[in-house]
Amino acid sequence: MVLVFAFVLCINAHAVLRVPTPFNTNPTTTGPCGVSTISDSMKSTAQATWTAGKVEMIVWNLVASDGGGLLKGAFDPLGGTNFSVPAWTTDYTTEGSNKFYNHTFTVPADLNCAQSPTKLCSFKVNSGSWTSCTMVKICTTGDCVAPTPPPKTCSPVTQPLTFCPNITGASLSDGYSPNDIDSELVGTFTQNLANPNVFATPTKANCPSLYKTFLCGLNLPSCNPKTGVTDSNSIACKSQCQETMKTCGLTKIHKDLYDCDSLPNCIGAATKPGGMSPGGAAVLSIFLIGLVATVAIFGFIYYKKGQLFGYMYDKDLHKIVKVSNPHNYTAYVDPEYRM
Repeated sequence: MVLVFAFVLCINAHAVLRVPTPFNTNPTTTGPCGVSTISDSMKSTAQATWTAGKVEMIVWNLVASDGGGLLKGAFDPLGGTNFSVPAWTTDYTTEGSNKFYNHTFTVPADLNCAQSPTKLCSFKVNSGSWTSCTMVKICTTGDCVAPTPPPKTCSPVTQPLTFCPNITGASLSDGYSPNDIDSELVGTFTQNLANPNVFATPTKANCPSLYKTFLCGLNLPSCNPKTGVTDSNSIACKSQCQETMKTCGLTKIHKDLYDCDSLPNCIGAATKPGGMSPGGAAVLSIFLIGLVATVAIFGFIYYKKGQLFGYMYDKDLHKIVKVSNPHNYTAYVDPEYRM
């Protein structure tokens, strides 16, 4: 089988595991596992169920392509961060940015998670400094029964969050707590704003506040734990994303770090299909005003025989002509005067 893959080696690029869902869904170099700590809620939730000795697949997202190197996969049978069981080490070359690559590999035949406190193995994928980890269930005999994905729920926030202090609840899935994700957003925020290859103008205007609000809405939209209803105003949306990326100066090499077009329209934004953009409406308005003004001017010249800047429309000649006395001055003659 020929495997085609891409990833990023140098620190200026971004790559992240997409399938199975990693602890941190944002590209990160935070060690040792894409998060500063693995919480109990992370450890207890399997994001995939694989069979020992069978071929399985991951999806790796190359956000920005800067070079090539080794992509590695490994397991910790005890569910920690000691990834002593290698899954593969493959040398790849980059093929462009914002691409999703399916990588198949054979799960080690002797892999067993029975000694793990949660009976799950931790799994790590890394390319250079970029790393992602998750938890997987490994079946040793027969076929595995796929786990039921955790439902998306509205999780209460029991204490003020560090990065997203205004969150009153959190619309979450994957079994993670708001605090788990909030703590990892601090690293994503700091890392990206400090990297000039990601944002060219991170100190411009209100870039930091815009980016912070956007990340909170993207990862932790606020909701009501009692009703389960997510606050639409707290969800990251299209024009908000576009304004944030423009203000912060998202660079071309990382132009696909956030897909603004995939986000819902912001509350109150124009959503009529085929509707004219604000810029197009402004151009049309200027054109119509100019047309009306032109018609009015020439109508005045034609019907009133008026003059404009020394010119008037001659009905007999059917054209605009220059007049010798543009201001219509009439010489005053004293009726008492005699030669």
